[in-house]
Amino acid sequence: MIKPAAPTTTTTTAPPAPTTTLPPTAPFKPGDKAVVAVDGVSYAGGINPAYLGLEKDTLYSTASATAPYTYTNDDWQTILKYSVGEVNTLQKQLMKAFPGFTPGVLGDKTDRKTIAQLKIALGRINLLSSETASPLRGEKLNSQLQLLTGMPTAQTGSTKLPSYQLSNPADLKMVFKKAAQESLGRNLEDGDLNRLVETYQQQQLQYQKQVSTGGTTVQAPNAEVFATKNIAEDFGAEVNTRKLSDIFGAIDANLSKGK
Repeated sequence: MIKPAAPTTTTTTAPPAPTTTLPPTAPFKPGDKAVVAVDGVSYAGGINPAYLGLEKDTLYSTASATAPYTYTNDDWQTILKYSVGEVNTLQKQLMKAFPGFTPGVLGDKTDRKTIAQLKIALGRINLLSSETASPLRGEKLNSQLQLLTGMPTAQTGSTKLPSYQLSNPADLKMVFKKAAQESLGRNLEDGDLNRLVETYQQQQLQYQKQVSTGGTTVQAPNAEVFATKNIAEDFGAEVNTRKLSDIFGAIDANLSKGK
């Protein structure tokens, strides 16, 4: 008797699982934590694209023992303009001023550890500069860091620095456009509007910094007064022509009514 053949068993191989390629890790952005900028937007990495730099800050360039400069949350970004040699010098100063601090990468201006320690150093400079007899008071940053090396302290500390409130650029432009219509009878170009916004915010910033260091200071003008004054100065001839036109227009209107 012939036995029936055993049934064949078909083995099905499961298709390979799809491979998932993870997106590359975003490159490190200096600053670590986001900084809330003046327009209320938080920028990744803590870099504020509107930051002009210490060298362009009038209060920093004119700082003195009677009017010391107060470093803000944005001022750590000055290191991003440094050369490798300048970063090395800064790191050596920080290591001497804060025993126990070790940079992550020598000469790297985006080194997280160096940036964090620089923020602590700026806060310490602010604290010491509040003392009227402090040798750091009114000095420039490099000199202040060098002076810190002679008074070493523990590296622990807060990286929180003063923040200042500035008017929203969009709100300012609305005010300036209205002032231009009233003074000139037309709108201003974008370049003129941006220049007015930057100048007005600088006045606001300087006033708040001066208040934070004590003493007597005059408050910055409101946006309407500022706009009227600056438009009159920058477009004087056009403003005067506009006023004459208004006067003659009023005369013509009265004459037409038999007055």
